[in-house]
Amino acid sequence: MVNIDKIFDLFNNYSGSTSEDNIDIYSNSLFKSNIFTQLVLKGENKINFPFRNKDTIDFLIYTRAYEILEEINLESSHKVLKEINSDSFKIALNKAMDYFISTEEYEKCILLKEFLNIFKDNLEFKE
Repeated sequence: MVNIDKIFDLFNNYSGSTSEDNIDIYSNSLFKSNIFTQLVLKGENKINFPFRNKDTIDFLIYTRAYEILEEINLESSHKVLKEINSDSFKIALNKAMDYFISTEEYEKCILLKEFLNIFKDNLEFKE
């Protein structure tokens, strides 16, 4: 028989070294960047609304993805984002930028360009 008290004691006795700052920066920035990437790259294939056209679906996907990206604080997450060596994240950023250019929402491209510049700076630093 399973002893529930022993199961919960496993969580109470956890002695992993995590600081509040690391949890906040790493989990939120990485999580949100992954959600952004998944929405942009796989969103069109996953969302199938027969009553909406492709333009509406694209608008919903890219607008929501942009809102998630806006939640990432570039100042505090700069180091974390530099460590993301994800081609898919860069592809998603470029794809989102292409979408917002095509819809003439240039103000949204500014934030996307700031994220892309982080990776550009990172490449120049490694060379």
